[in-house]
Amino acid sequence: MELLKSRAVLLRGYDYGEGSRILKFFTRRRGPLSVVAHGVRSRAGKGRDSATTFASGELVLYFKEGRDLHTMREFTASNSREGLGADLVGFAGATAIAELIAAFTQTEESAPIFDLADELLDGLELAGPAESPELALSGLWRLVAALGFAPRLDECTACGSELGVDVGRFDVDSGGMRCGACSDGVPGPRVGPGARLQLQSLLGGAAGGSEGGGRIAFSHSRAHLSLLTAFVARHLVGRRLDSLTFLAQVFPTRGADG
Repeated sequence: MELLKSRAVLLRGYDYGEGSRILKFFTRRRGPLSVVAHGVRSRAGKGRDSATTFASGELVLYFKEGRDLHTMREFTASNSREGLGADLVGFAGATAIAELIAAFTQTEESAPIFDLADELLDGLELAGPAESPELALSGLWRLVAALGFAPRLDECTACGSELGVDVGRFDVDSGGMRCGACSDGVPGPRVGPGARLQLQSLLGGAAGGSEGGGRIAFSHSRAHLSLLTAFVARHLVGRRLDSLTFLAQVFPTRGADG
């Protein structure tokens, strides 16, 4: 058994027994790990706060290879991220990021994904309600790309031709765009050069603002979310994530998109 220390972010937790909790962390050194925190609820009742969801800090645990559940020694939070509770869309976006990480990533060294997740959660906490839909979408697409599943947007997935200003369809099954000539019978949404530019910008984390400032105007957030939800279900986890269903319920209406 190894005493493991790692930066970590708490993805979720639930009560266990009379005074303990089961906590699911995403660690920088070992990816997702589940731990039992003995007596943490009774300590919180005496004025010592237990870890809150999305908090990040230093985790110390007793780790044994091959086990599904490890024993937590301590978790010292350096960023509680309590501000995520102030905006429902931001909170839902953070929940979706956490569920995607928990569902897809493996128990192994995962520093780049951890650093990205830490950055995305910080951004959502600081965002205002007008910015959080875009940041949630961009963060999720960036995470999808970092996991190795970026969609193909510049060339047709069927014939390989460059799309240019062509209006085609996004084919979820093939993982990207089809040109107009290869779109017959494809059920995906029609996507023109403007919407494709928005997708590219979301993947790069630069959507929003104006084209003159190096950033593009963002619109149709619910259509973008629907496409993202289908893509994640098809290529990463094999099912529709509950958190993305929740995010869709709190996302701006079409009128609010402008």
